Amino acid sequence: DSLVVPLIEGLDGIWVVESGERWWIQNNQFILIQANGAILKGEFVLKNGQMIMRYYSNNVIVALQFKLMGDLLYIRDDSGMEVQLHRLNNFRPPNNAFGGGRYIR
Repeated sequence: DSLVVPLIEGLDGIWVVESGERWWIQNNQFILIQANGAILKGEFVLKNGQMIMRYYSNNVIVALQFKLMGDLLYIRDDSGMEVQLHRLNNFRPPNNAFGGGRYIR
């Protein structure tokens, strides 16, 4: 089943990590493009200060703490590892990147 949630305001866009990873976020969907070129797709919900993500390829669910500050996004996993992402200004994922629609099937 899908994690159906309303539109997520403020997170849409392309986010970049210093290591070269890119996160494309649109509504409650994401595409993670790793530095080595591997692509992971999934969906997320925001709940109690956490971003709860589900990867489609292996159905793994990951909970991250997050804080959005303008064009900066800070995330921290359960082990305490923190990552800072910055949004690329004026860039949005291509319309067809997520298969269309507002929610994931």
